[in-house]
Amino acid sequence: MGLTLPVQSEAAAQSLPPGRFALGSAINASLRQLGAVLGISLFVAVLGTPTAATAVASFHRVWQVFAALGLTAGLLLWAPRLRRGRVPVAP
Repeated sequence: MGLTLPVQSEAAAQSLPPGRFALGSAINASLRQLGAVLGISLFVAVLGTPTAATAVASFHRVWQVFAALGLTAGLLLWAPRLRRGRVPVAP
């Protein structure tokens, strides 16, 4: 995770002009922090307070929810490309 954050931050602000790079980096960092807070809050809300007998099933439910959210986010990012007729092809 730590190795990808600098690359993601640079990619997020790459297209900005030099005068707006700091602002873009700050917005990116703020949204990353907000995403972490919301992710942990959702994790706790879905997990609840499992007993020893239901702990594994509760964690499986949490990861299923996060997997569904991740797939949905990926599809939402990919959908505009489909409408424009430019489907990315793997090299």
